[in-house]
Amino acid sequence: MKRFPVLSILYYGFTIIIGIVLAFYFLAYGETVKVANTLSDYSSDNNYYGIVRLLSVYQNPEAVLTGELTDGTDYAVYEVDTTYSVSDEDSNMYYYLEKGYMGIINNLGDGWDRSDYTDGDGVTDNNFGLLFNGINEGGEAVSYTFRIGYYSDNTDGISDDELTVIQNRYYSYQTAGFYYFMIGDQVFEEYGFSEVSSFTFVNGDESQYETVSSLNWNLESDFFTTVESFNTSYNNLIANGGTSDDINALSDEFLETYNNTSYSVSNYSEVVKYVQLQSILKILAYFLIIYIIGDFLVGKHRIIHLFARIFGKNKGKALEEVPEYMQDYEVNVIFKAIVSSEYNKEITIKYQSEANDEVVFHLKASEGYETSKRIKNGLYSHPEIICEGLKCVDVPSTINVKGFKFVQEFEFEMNYLNNKESE
Repeated sequence: MKRFPVLSILYYGFTIIIGIVLAFYFLAYGETVKVANTLSDYSSDNNYYGIVRLLSVYQNPEAVLTGELTDGTDYAVYEVDTTYSVSDEDSNMYYYLEKGYMGIINNLGDGWDRSDYTDGDGVTDNNFGLLFNGINEGGEAVSYTFRIGYYSDNTDGISDDELTVIQNRYYSYQTAGFYYFMIGDQVFEEYGFSEVSSFTFVNGDESQYETVSSLNWNLESDFFTTVESFNTSYNNLIANGGTSDDINALSDEFLETYNNTSYSVSNYSEVVKYVQLQSILKILAYFLIIYIIGDFLVGKHRIIHLFARIFGKNKGKALEEVPEYMQDYEVNVIFKAIVSSEYNKEITIKYQSEANDEVVFHLKASEGYETSKRIKNGLYSHPEIICEGLKCVDVPSTINVKGFKFVQEFEFEMNYLNNKESE
């Protein structure tokens, strides 16, 4: 009966399952992990422009505002053109463009309180964020709160979509070490801003921390003028079901003009350029490693034998150290075959000497698969093994016959793929 290598099955079964899970992870989330790590590096290096470039589509490399709070918290604001998503009643997602101001808040201090607070009913909320203040076209005061802290327990009055957006803003700090904000076309239109004059850092208990004033943000600048006409045409194509060819043609036409300006384009494609290739190499490396370890732990030690053959080729030169009177001495050579008890056919093993003389051993079941003959000292190579229904494990490519007695064992296992008589 066939003997199943239980340890090999358990080892390779377990490691292959892990390998498949890793493959799905690397291929599905490789880009996300790469972007998160890159953003974290930018944050550590205080590279605010790098963060903005990775998070937006088009951007002005020159910051419109930089500053520091009394607790050491840094912030920088850039003019950007970026996407926002809208889903229809059938859950189809559409991506539009809007221009606006993107801010990066980094090196967080302890003064801006972002803690959870529990009200009298025992409900825990976290309400920190930014309050933008300004005026509308009529000169009346308007404001908009950009929430960053999320509701821990209380979700009353907030939609699932809005909650998801707020949580994503919050977790940007957990994954990359910074917070960001965006105030653009959508907010200006919905809240009636004609100008944003200040913004205030709001604590977790909704009290105010520090205010940054004298902004005069009105979405009017050379950069905003450059992207505005493109945004209008692009958004109209999206809204009216424009084809991908139409959208690509419009984008290409815009880039011809945009590339001649001092403004920049997202480097997202550069950051993730080699992620898929690296993921494939990681997967291949994993399976190579589990094969190497498996060969040592539960395998046939083929790698050990391979290195022994590669680095042991010159060991045959030890024959030169044999005394001259023994060069022609005939050694009693014994060949043994280790086979399954159910096997009873003859096995023939052939080798060639350095002088191309062939030596042949016939091993029979009636003789216990052991036979001997006297042959000269020397190296014998070019093995040929004839054994119906068997395969030899780790055939020695060269044997060095020397001394007064030489024994060589050959281990065989049933070749079930070709042995029609196996059970």
